[in-house]
Amino acid sequence: MTTVVLSAEIIRELAKAESCIILGRCANYLLAGHPNVLRLFIHAPLEARLARVASYSLAWSQREVARHIRVEDKRRAAYYHYYTGEEWRDTAGYDLSLDSEALGEDGCVELVRRFLPLF
Repeated sequence: MTTVVLSAEIIRELAKAESCIILGRCANYLLAGHPNVLRLFIHAPLEARLARVASYSLAWSQREVARHIRVEDKRRAAYYHYYTGEEWRDTAGYDLSLDSEALGEDGCVELVRRFLPLF
């Protein structure tokens, strides 16, 4: 059994068994249609993401940070497309999509807290 198949089984079983948060691993795709699941996508423009990563005080230049973000986005998109045949950033695959630049991190948390009782 491959690691990806095992991960998919674990995600499905965990979601059935208890309340949990699953980041990535195509969980929004794997749990589509399951009851009591909120499929959430949090995004921000590149400039906001650059500022956030720069605030971590890494010894990287702005150019290196931008390259890292672009490489990671490409890697995530390729992984998601390979295993689902769909586009990672397509909001149709999520119940809620939040812009963390517009809302801030705390604002995203507050909206999710308000939205969760609907599930």
